[in-house]
Amino acid sequence: MVFSFTRWRRLGVALAAFVALLVLIITVLPVGSWLLSPLENRFPPLRQMPAHVDGIIMLDGNESIAFTDLARRYPKAKLVFTGGGPNDQGSTFQEVDVAGKGSQWLGIDTHRITFERQSRNTFEDVFYAKATIHPAPGETWILITGASHMPRSVGLFRGQGWQVVPYPADSITGAGPDDPRSRFDFAQNLDQSTVALKEWFGMLANRWLGHSDEYFPGPVSPSAAEAAPVGHR
Repeated sequence: MVFSFTRWRRLGVALAAFVALLVLIITVLPVGSWLLSPLENRFPPLRQMPAHVDGIIMLDGNESIAFTDLARRYPKAKLVFTGGGPNDQGSTFQEVDVAGKGSQWLGIDTHRITFERQSRNTFEDVFYAKATIHPAPGETWILITGASHMPRSVGLFRGQGWQVVPYPADSITGAGPDDPRSRFDFAQNLDQSTVALKEWFGMLANRWLGHSDEYFPGPVSPSAAEAAPVGHR
């Protein structure tokens, strides 16, 4: 609009046309779903649960149902909730402080749960959780987080020398042709694209910063997982 009133009017028209085309593409084509699908399918659901689990760690609080189910399935496992640090507005409010006030949380005795309070992002989730828990070599830990967030998270855990068993939850994609989520919806497609791009660029940044050894972390063979020590990086 600004360029339209200057000598760069043609540039303004070109930019407006580009934006209109981009909006049309995002509305008509499921770009967000295309970007999310490889992320959510990178770690398939567990077909066989471990016989013994030393601990269960949940990033953020959006996968509480899965966390509760696994906590009941493995009553002797350590439980860790991380990702409840101060919000982006600079407040000192912490989600975990509210979550851990009662004697019960999601039907689980809070004495079983370690609430990590310092992290502000996924890298700090892993860093501070490890510094708090001190996982021992050979322990089996299950990681619960959103399916699209799992590849980036696993890469950060491996970068810290902490091997985890991925337990993806809360998939966004996979809707059938009759599902309302598969219809034209600019806001939804834009939201999914935003989530996906954050994960893709996040994995790229983690690799460049040395926080992860892989650009696109994926499943490893059981023998490779057993050979990797839980060290400090």
